Amino acid sequence: MKEQNDKPYLAIGTRLKEFRIENQVKQTDIQEAIGQAFTHTSRVENGKALPNINYLLYLNEKYDLNINWALTGAGDRKVHPKAGKSADVSTLLARIALTEARIDRMEKSIKAVLSQE
Repeated sequence: MKEQNDKPYLAIGTRLKEFRIENQVKQTDIQEAIGQAFTHTSRVENGKALPNINYLLYLNEKYDLNINWALTGAGDRKVHPKAGKSADVSTLLARIALTEARIDRMEKSIKAVLSQE
């Protein structure tokens, strides 16, 4: 698969790395918790890949990461425990945004392949 290195990926990766460091989370903690290769975490933090949903949910559930903030930069870094349903809506919207980004990436890949034929 072709590596990505554009501004949206880099912005997401930078936010996730800052969040991880602020919360004293090691890359290995994430990898062990979600069964992900070390290279994936590194690629995400360097803007070469999007985080998978397990990565985001782990940080959300364990460290209160606001997934919407991670993907868009909007809102607070952490969800507030008293936010209740609004935090769930934020997580759902973030999942939708991640899915849309993946679909967009797949469409670009398909177009590139088709243009080579």
